[in-house]
Amino acid sequence: MKRLYGHIGATLFTVLLIGCGPSTFLIDKAGTSAYFGRNSQFLNKKLCTSDELRLILADADLPREMESDFYRYTCSEEKSYDKVISLYLVLTPVEKLRLKRAFEKHGYEVNRVHC
Repeated sequence: MKRLYGHIGATLFTVLLIGCGPSTFLIDKAGTSAYFGRNSQFLNKKLCTSDELRLILADADLPREMESDFYRYTCSEEKSYDKVISLYLVLTPVEKLRLKRAFEKHGYEVNRVHC
């Protein structure tokens, strides 16, 4: 019986670990949502093609190198959600808040799920 509980516990831990990995935050504009940094048509059209991401990053007042890296890994041929997550994870809590507030300033809702 202990062995069965051990297998169940290990399975649940693995599922949680895979399903609850690190991420950035959800942004929404005009009813379309995506996680910041993911490769999606929504993000490409709203943030990259319009160059709005550069304005948002400037308003977030992040270090210049971070701004450049966020833009590169979100909008260039080097798109990489994993690298965006890595950058996001090293931001201080204050920097994370400023980034989210910069998105809100530009009309995005942050971490809001529409039902």
